[in-house]
Amino acid sequence: MTIFADIWRLPGPGGFVQEVARLARGGQHVLAIVPKYVAEESEYSDALAVAILNELGESRRVFPNAKVGGLAGAFGFEVSDDFDRYPTTVPELINHVDVVGRTFVCNTRDLDPAHLAELPTFLSRLDDESRPVPRTDRGTMIFILSSDLVPHDAESVATARLWYWDRVARWDVAALLASQTSWHRVSGVLGEVRLETIIEIARWDFILALDIAHEWTHDEFELSVILDRHAANVPASTVVRRTAQKEPPELNLTAWDQGLVEAWHGEPGYKPATLPSTDRRLERLLWSAQARVLLPWIEIRRVSIERLVLEKLGSRRMESAVRELATSYPGAEDDSTVVEIALLARIIAVRLGNAEPRLRTTARVLRDARNKLAHLTPLPSGHLDRMISECAWLDEVGG
Repeated sequence: MTIFADIWRLPGPGGFVQEVARLARGGQHVLAIVPKYVAEESEYSDALAVAILNELGESRRVFPNAKVGGLAGAFGFEVSDDFDRYPTTVPELINHVDVVGRTFVCNTRDLDPAHLAELPTFLSRLDDESRPVPRTDRGTMIFILSSDLVPHDAESVATARLWYWDRVARWDVAALLASQTSWHRVSGVLGEVRLETIIEIARWDFILALDIAHEWTHDEFELSVILDRHAANVPASTVVRRTAQKEPPELNLTAWDQGLVEAWHGEPGYKPATLPSTDRRLERLLWSAQARVLLPWIEIRRVSIERLVLEKLGSRRMESAVRELATSYPGAEDDSTVVEIALLARIIAVRLGNAEPRLRTTARVLRDARNKLAHLTPLPSGHLDRMISECAWLDEVGG
């Protein structure tokens, strides 16, 4: 329960909770529509119900019991002691003195099969009967449910439909992983690369991200085995790539229910971990994660190396070396204010040579890493470890 409660407190999922509460405070019934993998996981959906209740403050959760009759009657039994005769009508349910001005939350995971079958009709009737009644003269109900339980005509001035779509961002996943200290085996830049790799693979799937974090150490083959285990039978349909949508495209609704498709930072797509295995799938994911962390990291150390070389050669000799050696490394001509790492490595080799072996080795390691990443090639774990080890002294001298 703790993990799921933590999820609904994150900025993205928490924003969904706040929006549900805002609509309910405005007097609308709210259908909080979540994918089936959330709706049917009792702890996941239960934590959402608790989060909504906590956000609202003055509210009550209901657990309709099929033993007391139909859905309206079962609701009536939950919201007031006065409903001791059945069946209770929907108008009575929303206008009763014990209901007016109050909000009730129902997680449809708590309903039995008979009440679930009745739910779409009940929701339509609830909407119809609520429209002519002023918001101040009736109660408000929130339902946590999957899309197959939503009637087609269930959105109006009285009822709002809110989809849990495009709600999770990378910083949500990063925040959840950061809170789980038990998986932290590495720190520093290795920890950042590891974190980005997990996010790149799991995307919006918090539980998968936690599973990978606990299972994966540092080995690419081990990660490949984990990915193969999570691969799914992706539907043949393509993802409808329309941005600024408030709900999943109908074509991808089944995949969304399974957690295979989601909008990630506004861009609909499949979860990388579930795609069919290919030779370059893992390579692309590793590269994307490494590039996000390592390219800025390398640039910071390139600046440090340039400063050290300038101190050792002086301005005049440095300018001369750049002019003389830049013909072999024309990239330096693109911006005279930047001496690229490849040219720096060459200047160190030619002008400083064996006098600065540590500086020469570090520049070469950074050059090789930069070249690999520039050509969309991820660094093997051994190469990454060596680069970080070779550059450690730069941090000690203020790099």
